[in-house]
Amino acid sequence: FEALSRGAGKVIFVERDARVYQSLRVNLDLLKLESKSEINQSDAMNFISGLSPETLDLVFLDPPYGKGLVSECLKKLYDCQCLKPKGLLYLEQESELCDPELPEGWIMLKNKQAGQVNYYLLQASQVEK
Repeated sequence: FEALSRGAGKVIFVERDARVYQSLRVNLDLLKLESKSEINQSDAMNFISGLSPETLDLVFLDPPYGKGLVSECLKKLYDCQCLKPKGLLYLEQESELCDPELPEGWIMLKNKQAGQVNYYLLQASQVEK
C-alpha cells in the first residue's frame, strides 16, 4: 500500500492466509487501487517459481518468523532471476538471526535493526548461469 501511495505503477500482493488475503482485497477496493494491483492467494515460494525473468523492480520480503525461510526465498528469487538487473529487495527477519547469505553478485546496500527486527536493502546483480 505504501508503494502504491508513492506512485508505483503496479503492485503484486502474495498472501497465503485466506483472511489476510480477503482483508487485502477489501482494502484495495476501499482505496480504489484494484487497477494498479494484482493480488494472489498463494504460497510465496510457489508464486516466485512462476515468475518470468526480469519481471520485478522491487520486492518486499517478510517471510513468517521462526520458519527459516529467508535463505530459501533468496535462493528462489535468484534462481528464477525475476528481479531486473539492479532490482532492489527489502527484507525483514528476526533480529536474533545472522545476516542473510546473499546470492552470488547481490550486494547489501543497507541494514539496520529496529527492536526485534533486522531489515536490509539488497540489490540484485544477476550472474549469468
